[in-house]
Amino acid sequence: MRFARWTALPVATLVVAVGLVWGATPAAACSCFGPPFEEFEGHEGVTAYEAVFIGTATDREQLSSEEVRWVFDVQSVLHGEVASPISLSTPVDGGACGLDWVSEGSTIAVGVNTWRGELSTDLCSIDREEAVDGVGERRPPLDPGDALAVNPGDVNVASDITDETPTESTLSQLIVVAIGILSILGAAVFTAILAKRSD
Repeated sequence: MRFARWTALPVATLVVAVGLVWGATPAAACSCFGPPFEEFEGHEGVTAYEAVFIGTATDREQLSSEEVRWVFDVQSVLHGEVASPISLSTPVDGGACGLDWVSEGSTIAVGVNTWRGELSTDLCSIDREEAVDGVGERRPPLDPGDALAVNPGDVNVASDITDETPTESTLSQLIVVAIGILSILGAAVFTAILAKRSD
């Protein structure tokens, strides 16, 4: 009975902390403000992007616990200049605006911008191919390495090197688990000492 009383608080703290840390990522839902390639108040349609193309997803590679790289074969360009193939970084899951409904073989319209020095896209910058019917003038993609492309001098294939460095969110999860385990062990030792003194 005494053991249960002294360990209840650390166990409850651990459960709440772990729930908050692990539950934080899925709870952060991606919210898009409207169709990405239509012009409306506050949004310039395709010109809001460095480039917009229609392409087929050919490869997906997870680079870290938070980042994925998608490779697309570009069929036509609606805005800007794009060489084919092109690789784009995206968040891993849909809650962080990753391309959760895209799979290898999907042909979609993709808006491209630079984020953290890399060409990237996200869930709010893609749409079904039919959504861009009548939008822009479709042009063929440039050849790989063309200096005019948003992706010049890059063959744009996904890297075969993944980043195994723990991310900030992974470290925070490990810290919470470590604190919880230490709290339970501390409570157990403290309870054992109290029980021994009462004998």
